[in-house]
Amino acid sequence: MIDISQTQDVEVVLDEEYFAAVKREALAKALRDERVPSSQRIRRTRLLLEKFQAAAS
Repeated sequence: MIDISQTQDVEVVLDEEYFAAVKREALAKALRDERVPSSQRIRRTRLLLEKFQAAAS
């Protein structure tokens, strides 16, 4: 029989790993976008970081 509490712990870890992967990809994409000036890329990156920090809390 599977212990549900262990399963929930695993799900939480997977969610955190997924969240971290999404965060890395979004930040990398914002920094790579050469269609906009570097100052705007930096601003976008800061805004993304603020959104991720708000979502994590």
